[in-house]
Amino acid sequence: MTEKIYRCRLHSPEIIYVNNILEGHEGLGIIHTTDEKTGSVVFYTTSDTEHELAALLQSLQAEGVDIELLDVLEQSTLL
Repeated sequence: MTEKIYRCRLHSPEIIYVNNILEGHEGLGIIHTTDEKTGSVVFYTTSDTEHELAALLQSLQAEGVDIELLDVLEQSTLL
């Protein structure tokens, strides 16, 4: 299985909002704040759900949440 890692930046006050939205989509992914001051976050998802996560991030952007996608990394996971 392949893990997808989306590195993003968003306004710090919106991190909790985005986290709550993501929690409402159980199993879609996990958000981890790497630097609260700069709004740097990482979303972890799988290759099976990455399209749904990307669609959710685009939907949030359309809603007015300022999410800047920095890069997408791929990592193999051991089972």
